[in-house]
Amino acid sequence: MRFALDGEQRRFFEKEGKIAFAELINSQQVASLLGAINTTLAHRFKIRHEELTTRTQEQIVRKGRDLFRDNGTVKKAVANRAFAQLAAELFLTEPLRLAYDQLLLPEQAKENRRNPYPEVATLSEVSSFQGIVGGMLLCLEGDQSEHDFFPTIPGDALFVRADLEIPFEELREMSKRGRYLLIVFGADRLIYAHKESDPNGHTLKDLDFVFGDRLKEATHPTLLQRL
Repeated sequence: MRFALDGEQRRFFEKEGKIAFAELINSQQVASLLGAINTTLAHRFKIRHEELTTRTQEQIVRKGRDLFRDNGTVKKAVANRAFAQLAAELFLTEPLRLAYDQLLLPEQAKENRRNPYPEVATLSEVSSFQGIVGGMLLCLEGDQSEHDFFPTIPGDALFVRADLEIPFEELREMSKRGRYLLIVFGADRLIYAHKESDPNGHTLKDLDFVFGDRLKEATHPTLLQRL
């Protein structure tokens, strides 16, 4: 399924640097993706599913990078061609490469409100890459607290330009239920670079990358060559 952009949507995105889309995936797909993410996290922590609630936001965020590498269901969602087509049109980027995916969520314990991300930052500032063009925030669990930026309905998504400031502080005000899969896109030439604000900036070192390396097709696949 392809989601077409009209002129009004293009103009809105050019002006605001963000745009929301409703029901990019249905409720069954949301449930399947959430289950796959929880399975992957439990495997990485070496715990049972029900024990995930004992882990802090920071712990889960640090284990929640590049979930697509360990789970086929997550990989299928991250590499969704319709998402890539929307991203390529909005970010005016061809070919379009996958930079990373990242699970975002509020703190699970009220007494612990430490957010591993800055209160406000752009994707370029919190992503350890040169060549980031934008990202997609896919809502997997809605949160009923009042916030203006993050989508609230499961299956809805917000596309954001790489230079747009994201209020990560909103995660602090959410209930335990908020869950978002952030998919970050880059240009064909993506370079691994040090970014102080990226809580998972070290991750690629486990794949034998060093700062200054160009990312490879085997680890960061091209999602779309041409529209």
